[in-house]
Amino acid sequence: MIDHIWTTYHNTPTTQRRNELVERYLYLAERTARLRARNLPRYEPADLLGAASLGLIRAIERFDPTRGVSFPTFAWYYMNGAITDQLRRDDRLPDSMRRRIKSGAIRDVLHFPLQPDLPDSRRRSSDDELEGLPPLATIVFYARYWLGHSFHDIARFLSVTEAKARDIHDHAITCLRQRSTTTC
Repeated sequence: MIDHIWTTYHNTPTTQRRNELVERYLYLAERTARLRARNLPRYEPADLLGAASLGLIRAIERFDPTRGVSFPTFAWYYMNGAITDQLRRDDRLPDSMRRRIKSGAIRDVLHFPLQPDLPDSRRRSSDDELEGLPPLATIVFYARYWLGHSFHDIARFLSVTEAKARDIHDHAITCLRQRSTTTC
């Protein structure tokens, strides 16, 4: 039955035949969305299902059954790619900033005073202040003190609980207070 649908769709593609194939393989989009959402705490599978479904439609339109590749394998790449594209569009942090965070060069971007109530002559640079802090702590400080975000917003951005964002902040404060005796 399914081979007949593929053969007729490949020979004369119509919207009706494409929709039959979409209905037949929708479970693949649901499974892909569910698997990807498992590793993304701020996303539900339903949030990713739309992107996966668009990837499924693109895969159906581009699939050639005469090449000997199984459709589920072929479609997985399109659905996964569509979800990744959606996640990139939803991401608030530019790719360049993400690369700097991963490389540990985040301090190069963060030139802001952590002690705004002190005169300029007494402020230490952010490089000195944030030296040795974990990358997440640096992000929390940047978002909290430079951008002025609440812990609620920071937690949503990092896909952690508000309590975890506060814990990261508190740990960083402790490290900064003990700066003269230890590193974090």
